[in-house]
Amino acid sequence: MGVALGALRATHPLPAAAVTALVGLVTAARGADPATLGWVIASAAAGQASVGWSNDYLDREHDAGGGRREKPLVSGEVRPRTVLVLAMVALPLSLALSVPLGLREAGTMFFAVASAWAYNLGLKATALSWLPYAVSFGLAPAYIWLATDGIAPAWLVAGGALLGVAAHLLNVIPDLEWDRAAGVRGLPHRLGLRGSILLACLILAAALVLILGAAGAGAWSVPAAFLAAVLIGAVAWSGLTGRTGMSFRLAIGAAGAIVLVLIASRFGLSG
Repeated sequence: MGVALGALRATHPLPAAAVTALVGLVTAARGADPATLGWVIASAAAGQASVGWSNDYLDREHDAGGGRREKPLVSGEVRPRTVLVLAMVALPLSLALSVPLGLREAGTMFFAVASAWAYNLGLKATALSWLPYAVSFGLAPAYIWLATDGIAPAWLVAGGALLGVAAHLLNVIPDLEWDRAAGVRGLPHRLGLRGSILLACLILAAALVLILGAAGAGAWSVPAAFLAAVLIGAVAWSGLTGRTGMSFRLAIGAAGAIVLVLIASRFGLSG
């Protein structure tokens, strides 16, 4: 049981569950049939797990050097080899689970997961650290629309990419100083704490304005947009007052509220 729990924690369960839930929510709102919805959620969950496991495996020595005892591989809850095997199984599984939806869908899933793996394999330490997040998050609506017999509009792909970049900037913040000391020079490390927080909030706000403006107003769009704006403000407040762990959780809430703006719109889910 301890190994299983450690393996689960190595998936980065909070962001993995949040991304999978939001993908499932939008797919359901698109009117997907139960089978399509099931394949979308299962493939997204497998892809998220593979990314989380590969991240913890590749960062195990870095995390150990930083005394990250909350990490399952550092605390010894689960062996590195176990996590590597799980990652290598989940990677092709995410593709296999998307094949019933179609070859285009499987190809989109491949590029989304491959982009995230590219981040883990080295791009995270460069000035292009934001790019895999932009690609993977931007491909999420493309995947959902293809699975539900549509083509995602360009503004929606752009909105997903913006949410991805903001997530990257805020996700890295708690480890910023240790990463810097270890020679990691991703975009957040170059911007610093304050710069990363402010840029992330500006990007979240831009995503909100883009989706609210392009999707069209609906009965619940304005309340959802107000909630998103409040959460974006809370992200800035928590990050700038030293509550960096809270800022990432609030950012997940803000992203969820922005997705609710899309769902509540009159036109955002059509096409």
